[in-house]
Amino acid sequence: MELGSYYTVVMAHLSDGSKLTETRHIEIAREGISVERDVVQYGNFFQVSITVVNEGTEPIQLDWVKDNLTSLQAVRRSGEDYEVITHYDPQITQQCLVDIDFFSDNSETITLSPSQSKTVSYLAVPIRQVAYLDAGWHIGADEVQICYTDHSGIVEKGFDMYVNPRIPPLDIIAALQ
Repeated sequence: MELGSYYTVVMAHLSDGSKLTETRHIEIAREGISVERDVVQYGNFFQVSITVVNEGTEPIQLDWVKDNLTSLQAVRRSGEDYEVITHYDPQITQQCLVDIDFFSDNSETITLSPSQSKTVSYLAVPIRQVAYLDAGWHIGADEVQICYTDHSGIVEKGFDMYVNPRIPPLDIIAALQ
C-alpha cells in the first residue's frame, strides 16, 4: 500500500450464523524514527547522549541532529562518523546550539538500517556567570531537530521533537561546588 489514508471493512461470520461488520480508518505513514536523550552528571560537568533509532522497515540516511543548551556550553569533538560543532552566544541568549553532523567515507550521511540506532555523546559544562534572562540552566529546553532521508527519497529536514528527558533548570550551584 502507498502512503495515505484508507478505510477497510472486516466482516466476520459468527457461529450463530449472523454477520458482524466493522469499518476501520487506517493511516499509512512514513517510516519512523525515535530520539532519546540521556544525561549523566560527573562532578561539575554533564555527559549528554543522543540516540536516534530507525523504527521503520527500510534504511534511512541520517544527516544531522541539533540539540540545545542554556547557560551551559558543549565541548566540540569528533568521532569516526560524526562531528559535534558548538555555537555559543554568551551576550544575548546564553544558548549553545549543538550541531551533530554525520558522514561516512563516501557520503555526507550515515545509513541506519531498520532497528539500528546511532548514539553520539558530548560533554556540557556550566557557564559560571549570572543568567542574563533568568533562563536558568537547561539541557534540551527546545526541540531536537533532525534531518534524514527515508527510502522514498523524502527528506525530513528540521523534523522537530521534544526528547525526554528534557532537563529542567539544574541546581548548577550545587554541581559546581
